[in-house]
Amino acid sequence: MKDSHSHSYNVYSHIIANSSFTKRQIDIIYKKLNNNGRPTNITPGAYYRQIKQCKQKVRRLLYSLLLLRSLNVIDNQTLIVMERISEQLTVMFASNSSDISASFQSETVTYTIDELIKRMNTL
Repeated sequence: MKDSHSHSYNVYSHIIANSSFTKRQIDIIYKKLNNNGRPTNITPGAYYRQIKQCKQKVRRLLYSLLLLRSLNVIDNQTLIVMERISEQLTVMFASNSSDISASFQSETVTYTIDELIKRMNTL
């Protein structure tokens, strides 16, 4: 992940703080998906318990998305916007050579994401 002093790390932290996942769970998911193995600061039992909890959360999230979509709480436009945001964040987080440019401070990015999420919430 990003350096804890970078602007993109601030965005990353803001997204985690507003998600259903903890930073530790996201770190475990990230390492598992990249085949980096178990973190050294966690026992094998705790690691596999965290993996199980993460799988359950992801499964529940997917069921929730299906339910909300079927109730028209989430429409096609919302899914398209979420995909675009996701793609842009993927590029931003994956960039090792640069951080968010000075003209796009982390506060601006997080504010924009927050506003988009508020507008997409039709409930």
